[in-house]
Formats: sequence, C-alpha cells, structure tokens
Amino acid sequence: MEVKMRYRFDLAQSFLRGYYCKEKISREEYDLLFQGAIQMHISYMQVYGPYAVDSLWKILLFGIEQKEPLWEMIQGK
Repeated sequence: MEVKMRYRFDLAQSFLRGYYCKEKISREEYDLLFQGAIQMHISYMQVYGPYAVDSLWKILLFGIEQKEPLWEMIQGK
C-alpha cells in the first residue's frame, strides 16, 4: 500500500510567521530560510539510521517541490 504525501502549507506558514510575524518576507530571506530547513532535514537523516535514508530523501524532494507554491501562497497569489 502506497501512502500519498501531502504538504502542510499551514504548518509551513506558521514556521515562517515564527521568524517574521506579520512583516513581509523578501524572496532572499525566504530562500535562506528554505535552504536552512533543507540543511536541518539532511543533518537529522542519519539519526534515523541507514534504512530510513531512502524514505527521507523522498520526503525532502517532495518538500523542495513545494517551495514555489508556498512562496506564491505567502505572497497572496
């Protein structure tokens, strides 16, 4: 049975609000925060052991694919 992933845009927006509250975030700031989140994900991958790494790469790729839709959402597009 394959589980379909879904992205929690509400949680991603809450994460960003933790940094910027109601201030408008610039694209450069957004890119930096996104890269930091990627680095954090990669740094934790080994904690779960070598058998989990393939699944974690799939999760990371799925999250990266949501970068532009999330940016458009926070811009109100």
